[in-house]
Amino acid sequence: MQLECKEFQIVKGTVYQSNNVPCIGAVVQVIQRNLKDNRIETIGYVITGEDGGYLFSINAKPYMLYELIVYEPLER
Repeated sequence: MQLECKEFQIVKGTVYQSNNVPCIGAVVQVIQRNLKDNRIETIGYVITGEDGGYLFSINAKPYMLYELIVYEPLER
């Protein structure tokens, strides 16, 4: 996703399992990719709540692409 360059932006969403049930405890990795030199940097992680939702703020920068990678929760 490409974001407008503002001081901070809020990104939120919901992770669902394949059967459309919200996924509790999934890990969402936030990656920043520099479009000029293709350099990749992990800028953080968030864990989904009981409703499968996640929320984080980001300081969007020019020439950057932001990617989210979702990892399934560990077995309890």
